[in-house]
Amino acid sequence: MSLHIGGYERIIRHRGNGIEAVEINWHPGTRTPKHNHASRGWVWVLQGRVFEVKNGKKVYYDAGQSFVEVHLEEAHIVGNDTKDLAITFHVYQPELQMETFSDVGSDIVAIDLKDVPEADARPEMGPR
Repeated sequence: MSLHIGGYERIIRHRGNGIEAVEINWHPGTRTPKHNHASRGWVWVLQGRVFEVKNGKKVYYDAGQSFVEVHLEEAHIVGNDTKDLAITFHVYQPELQMETFSDVGSDIVAIDLKDVPEADARPEMGPR
């Protein structure tokens, strides 16, 4: 699946008192630009599956899992490379601030990786 930057929906659920809560609807094939945060961030996957690319490594998170978003010193990419909608809920403290960067080679390689082989790619075992 070819991924494109953008195309996801950010819905601000709360902003104030130094906290921001955001719901993100990740349509199939969407991803963020590479970015960092000037705040701490916590993410819960409510539906589907998303990936995070950080330091050239791709990790998947399924519904029911959570992860901590990177801080100012690191940058990451988050996206949905499945054929289904994914929904995440993010809480930032202080309120969200981001800086974006260009992808580097290791980001592109990691984005293209799959965590499991496609079922159709395995040869069938027939009678001998």
